[in-house]
Amino acid sequence: MSAPLEALLKMTPAEIQAHNERPTADELRNKTQTYYEDVNVGDELPKYIYAPTPTHLFRWSAAIENFHRNHYDLDFGLNHDKIIVTHPEMQCPNLSIETQVALAKQGCMMEYCAVNCMPMFQSVTSEQMVAAIEAVGADNAIIATDSGQPFSPRTPDMFRSFAQVLHEKGVGLDDIWKMAMRNPGRLLGLKPAHSAIQPMDELFGVAQDRRDC
Repeated sequence: MSAPLEALLKMTPAEIQAHNERPTADELRNKTQTYYEDVNVGDELPKYIYAPTPTHLFRWSAAIENFHRNHYDLDFGLNHDKIIVTHPEMQCPNLSIETQVALAKQGCMMEYCAVNCMPMFQSVTSEQMVAAIEAVGADNAIIATDSGQPFSPRTPDMFRSFAQVLHEKGVGLDDIWKMAMRNPGRLLGLKPAHSAIQPMDELFGVAQDRRDC
């Protein structure tokens, strides 16, 4: 009954339930205990399929102290014409590049976060991040840090390093400007203060503006 995640996402809710591998209460009571040494790298985990209600979502959000209105007000969360898919490259949601491109064609903006290239998460390499950006296109992407954790660098430092790494891996400064300034401004209805990014000669291409230094 197992099916790849990408295949499941294309099915109807009724079809998805046919692939549910979640054990029943009786099966759990009689299940043989699985230990660490029984699991190997590459083993496929069973797919537990849940159908969360707004109540479930709110309880989960409250547990992590995320009280944004879209977690409890269904009408507020529907029918938006500006949609951002945040960290599509992370383990969750772990969207394929093909899926990201398809969502971008529907008008969604992909948000690529620096933290997912950092050792603590390491969802993707910087090369994989660049490959996703090139496939989706800078016009359909935003770059951010998603930092703020105690183990992460300060947000300005992390953003600067992220922009520099992307530039050194082949992303043009104009595309970095689009993803860092123009596209977020467009979503917020704001005009960027600067129309381009100028590299500082003494920092060998670090993406930052001379006038701010």
